[in-house]
Amino acid sequence: MKQRSVLSLLLVLTSLLHAQQSNVMYYMYRVPQASFLNPARQYPCRFYMSLPLLSSIHFNYSNTAFSVKAVSDIIDNTMIINTDKILKHIHHLDHISTELHYTLFSMGFKQYDYYFSFSLTEKNEMYLSLPGDLSKFIINGNVDFLEKNKPAKFNRIGINLMHYREYAFGASR
Repeated sequence: MKQRSVLSLLLVLTSLLHAQQSNVMYYMYRVPQASFLNPARQYPCRFYMSLPLLSSIHFNYSNTAFSVKAVSDIIDNTMIINTDKILKHIHHLDHISTELHYTLFSMGFKQYDYYFSFSLTEKNEMYLSLPGDLSKFIINGNVDFLEKNKPAKFNRIGINLMHYREYAFGASR
């Protein structure tokens, strides 16, 4: 019984873990933020410190429904969003996610053969599951459902909001 409790606790705890963020910065050796993806990466300067209002801001948006290019038209050098194209790309269930990471403070310095770093980052993440019928209802109202004489199904709506503060300490040789 005790082993089951410990195993259950471990499964719950591991479901709360996140692996890593986008790998775009992995080969950007000369920016301090490259150490977010590879903690052993050493910044080429002997010392760096970020300014609180001018530090790193990471924003990411993704959705499974459509791309901007697929649902927009360009007329006279003006991009216009075409709602008919949006309706063609909507699936039975679409997912939308956003990430906003703001580094409040970071610093690093080289001491002998070691490189030490510290960062304090606010992280906000949102995951939304949106049924296709809800998207159609938002764009066209209830006209589609009245004409087809079928109910709108808004089940499987889901949202997950998360905020946490990350303290990162690094030492590499």
